[in-house]
Amino acid sequence: MAAATGCAAILGGEAGVLDEGAASVEAGSADSNPDRDADRADGAGDATVSADAGTDATPEAGPGCPEAGGGPLVRAGSFCIDRTEVTVAQYTLFLAAKGGDVSGQPAECAANTTYVPSSGFTPSVTNNFPVVNVSWCDAYMFCKWAGKRLCGGTDGGAATFSGAGLTTESQWYNACSHAADGQHLYPYGNSFNASACAIDADGGALIEAGSKAGCVGGYPGIFDMSGNVREWEDSCTPAADGGPAFDLCRRRGGAADDTAAENACAPVQVLARGSVTAHTGFRCCGP
Repeated sequence: MAAATGCAAILGGEAGVLDEGAASVEAGSADSNPDRDADRADGAGDATVSADAGTDATPEAGPGCPEAGGGPLVRAGSFCIDRTEVTVAQYTLFLAAKGGDVSGQPAECAANTTYVPSSGFTPSVTNNFPVVNVSWCDAYMFCKWAGKRLCGGTDGGAATFSGAGLTTESQWYNACSHAADGQHLYPYGNSFNASACAIDADGGALIEAGSKAGCVGGYPGIFDMSGNVREWEDSCTPAADGGPAFDLCRRRGGAADDTAAENACAPVQVLARGSVTAHTGFRCCGP
């Protein structure tokens, strides 16, 4: 399979309207899934995974949420969502459980040959940090393994890629905006707070998941929906050519190296399904 282009774009502003004119290429996003596999062949894929790593990665679920693997779920209206972005410790358990088995992926992920992140994956050092350098397929399969699903539409399926799917159909957006109540342009409120979350003011550095107490909302107990890492969403559109690895899939929430506007609840960035970046992770929603 040819390497994915890794193109990235921003869709919409605070109103969540598709804005093709806002497209921009993300630096470093050309590290596609096939290229990642080459990197792993040089040693990254030989990472030692301990089955007992991250033994605190499956704490008790929140009220009204089912028990599941990975991190704890928090109630967000009619559904449940992970308390934080998936961490290195939680992802390590997934790798140990899979043992290199990449079967059972959706057809669009047929070319994905390993779930091991391309770089920056050092469990002994970064256990509590969000896992990054994972593709859409990696995120989808982790959530499936954990008994959850990659956050998508409120109807339990994928969210429509554009139009109403940007807001009303999106589980992620509804959790961040407290069901679009008009009081949560950002997860913590309508006014931007430069110090609340891990954003550009922190120099683009990632932080431990859930470590900023002020970066909470739109529902109580949900952290880092703004900043730290962009989060894959189950919402993709077919590529004009190149195959499924080039399909564009949405990411939410901005990242530590994004601007204030990009870290609001509504804006969306897109990236090729098979691409990975150092500021892209994910969280899961309840089954």
